[in-house]
Amino acid sequence: MALAAVPTSEATPSVEQASGILPETGPTMYACARGHLFVKKSEDPACNRIVKLPRHVGDLVRTTGSLWRGLRGGIWAELDASAATGASRGSGLFGWVLVESPTREFGVPGAALIDAKQAQYMYEVRVLLLSEEESTGLVFEALFDGDFTIGEIKRVLCETTGLTEHLCCLAKDPPGLAPNGIRLGADFMPELKDDRLLGNCGFQDGQALLFLIYVGDLPRKLEVKPH
Repeated sequence: MALAAVPTSEATPSVEQASGILPETGPTMYACARGHLFVKKSEDPACNRIVKLPRHVGDLVRTTGSLWRGLRGGIWAELDASAATGASRGSGLFGWVLVESPTREFGVPGAALIDAKQAQYMYEVRVLLLSEEESTGLVFEALFDGDFTIGEIKRVLCETTGLTEHLCCLAKDPPGLAPNGIRLGADFMPELKDDRLLGNCGFQDGQALLFLIYVGDLPRKLEVKPH
């Protein structure tokens, strides 16, 4: 199974190899691997106008099975305009949606969509930033296989958000509060080791909420969502 948002080892194809409809067909049902979709609202997959649409991780996206490879190696799937379920319900979505990219053109290279049949066996990972400031909230969401380590998840988290790996402390349980009501620091949080497998952390029902204490200055452009 593929990881949503982990860099792939595939090299960027040359222009001669890249552009065109692929002979093979892809799945007709995908799950959103991140918190957004990249969509070309055009019947022409070579269209350069791309919109970023917010979605929930795990939302279903129905496609026709047709695939197209762009000049930079990105794989796009043709949306099923007649779909009435999942992320397409009532949205008028049509055109082409990004499946995966081997470059950083759309952020972290890797999968933007996952075959829905595979996604049902993956974990929905959410990272909740703990802070005394108003910035407390969700900073990262993605689908991961259970055989990925906490260190690999931390790497993807940082590549996506601009955080620094060695300043991130991730845990399954948050630290407690001091008698004055202030949350205790990272020293009082049972940190998950980088070599720990996600599937061995004891998360249930495919939901993995990780608590993050950051021991540095947060990036100014860090997006924090209410939780």
